[in-house]
Amino acid sequence: MQYKHNAPVFTPSGVAVGHIDRVVLNPKTREVDFLVIRKGKLFTEDKVVPVALIHTAQEDLVTLQVEAPALAELPEFEEVEYYPYERNQQGSDNVNHPGAGSFGGVAYAAPYFWYPNVGASAWATPMWSGPAYEARTKENIPAADIALSTGASIITSDDKNVGSVEEVITHGTDKKASHFVAVHGLISKTHKAIPVTWINSVSENQIVLGVKADMLDFLPEHHM
Repeated sequence: MQYKHNAPVFTPSGVAVGHIDRVVLNPKTREVDFLVIRKGKLFTEDKVVPVALIHTAQEDLVTLQVEAPALAELPEFEEVEYYPYERNQQGSDNVNHPGAGSFGGVAYAAPYFWYPNVGASAWATPMWSGPAYEARTKENIPAADIALSTGASIITSDDKNVGSVEEVITHGTDKKASHFVAVHGLISKTHKAIPVTWINSVSENQIVLGVKADMLDFLPEHHM
């Protein structure tokens, strides 16, 4: 399987549903668990699609095993939840949900107000009518997984940026990633398939390798 960023995604009947925006993998097991499909003509939001629903995945085309009705039931990649915001007796900021404490630097939604009826004094003070809320974004993927974003940078152990992630490769129907394709350059682009065994750490926007930049010179050009 080849999961290339921006590759179009279709149902078995040929309905276009969007394109690959992120590849969700477990950094410990190196397994690709989900794809995040960016909304298109069918989806109205980004969807988390289990790889078990992928029939085929090539560089230029991904085909699913299910049709649109089943896809509509899949969770959104990101959901926004709102928690009441209040100030405690010590004057610090708190959000009214379990485990909440001080959230310094977080932007909270403003409280809402109501105004006196028409004809009241123009200098009348607006009346507070409800609490402020904190908006928090939650990703609907397992806590141990990383949603690798399009164009995540690749940094070597000697702190050199050697390109960005364009594709994640697994063998056959196996979920475990074997390589990821790095693209480097603006006009004359080079593509290198880097073994996942070279990875030291992974975050949403960056892969850090455990090897120096000159090691990539020994890798053959990956032909797309």
